[in-house]
Amino acid sequence: MSVEGSLDLFQLPEILQIIAQQRKTGILTVQGENDIVAVTFLKGDVVGADSLNQTGEEALAALLVEEGLLAPSEVSEALNEVSVSGEQLHSVLVEKRFLDRSQLLSALRMQYLGLLHRVLGWQEGDFKFYANDEVSFEEGLEAIEVQGLLLGAASQESELSMEGSPAEGLSEADFGEFAEDPVLQPPQSPPEDVDLEAVFERVPSARPIRVRSGMPGEEEGDYIFLSPTEQQLLSRIDGRRTIRDLMKDGSLDWQTAVSTAESLEGLALVRRRQFRQPEEELAEEVFEPPPLDDAFLGEGGHHETHGRRAVVFSMDSTLALGSVLLAFVALAWLLGAFASFPGSFLLPFPWQGKERAAFEGQQRAALYLKVDRGAKTFFLLDGQFPERLQSLAGRHLIGVNDLRDPRSRPLRYEPSDIRYELAPVEQGEPIAELAADEAITGDFLLDLDFYSIDDREVEQPLVLLD
Repeated sequence: MSVEGSLDLFQLPEILQIIAQQRKTGILTVQGENDIVAVTFLKGDVVGADSLNQTGEEALAALLVEEGLLAPSEVSEALNEVSVSGEQLHSVLVEKRFLDRSQLLSALRMQYLGLLHRVLGWQEGDFKFYANDEVSFEEGLEAIEVQGLLLGAASQESELSMEGSPAEGLSEADFGEFAEDPVLQPPQSPPEDVDLEAVFERVPSARPIRVRSGMPGEEEGDYIFLSPTEQQLLSRIDGRRTIRDLMKDGSLDWQTAVSTAESLEGLALVRRRQFRQPEEELAEEVFEPPPLDDAFLGEGGHHETHGRRAVVFSMDSTLALGSVLLAFVALAWLLGAFASFPGSFLLPFPWQGKERAAFEGQQRAALYLKVDRGAKTFFLLDGQFPERLQSLAGRHLIGVNDLRDPRSRPLRYEPSDIRYELAPVEQGEPIAELAADEAITGDFLLDLDFYSIDDREVEQPLVLLD
């Protein structure tokens, strides 16, 4: 996957921040007017940078001489060894003991930073980012964070802008006057009204956030532009760190940390976190007993409240327990009534009589079918119907609740050799119109007529085989 564009539309600091925030791994190529630079990223951090006009080895050799780490003769000797052996300059410098490993990694990091600071000044050109799962880089190199890179570039730019300022016209005496003025001296410790234990938390913002790069042509638009310091502090605010913690994490003085936090609060990006009162103090306030009046005074003016409080507590507990038991009894009654007369609960109104009768009829038909299957299974096993309906329940062919109809009326069961009758009983008499008569006739598993053999002689059919 690749993303490309022009520096006229997207400024390079914005591109670097997007890669860092999304923790991308890959290579970003930036083509300027006179050079092409490739920046290597590993999970959003810079781990390499190369230029087309100057190879990495040439840039490293120049940096070693410029920083005084090696003499020009030593660099020349190392480069000759590279041309003869074909090895990389990095390996030669360590193997020939020109530098140790830590010195080499520090020099490489300085080389990358110098190239990146130069590229950040480009205002015209094209870029293209190639995402990849793996990239090659020098093992052990301390990765360069994009946030720190932009902060360093902004600091350099501010230092350059200070050159040629009116401060150059001040004499040492003028500076001495400023130094002696206690008002102009920054306080060494925060005043008492500054709370370094304050905690801020993030607030969602509908407007996108960008870091102000200081490049010309930057417009506000619908964005919230932050300084690098504001962006750094905002990224560390998590609702748990105090101002003191943020000062330590970001290496900031208390003035910068407090003013930056207040600036972010003014932009409605953060807010002070309000901590609730400890639970113990709340419990004391809520459960503190009210003052006692004269009605609770006993003989001699002494308070006699312990017995009364015990009685009140006992009464309250009894009422609460009684309410719970009453609720359980009511719930059990409702469940029992629903199980016994579900039609009355589902169709309770008087004009729903036909619907209730139809519903009970469907339930009765399902019950009769269940009893019939259990009775015929019993017949298949024992060769006869059971003498009592309870025998089916004893063998778990039907349930105990199936011994009554949907209106909880008992069922009368009268078996014979090949049939049985089933009917609900009301006031000691079976209800004839609700009775059922079942038999084994026509059941090929139970009816012996299916297995009768004709004794007459029958001519065998003639079968022709081809």
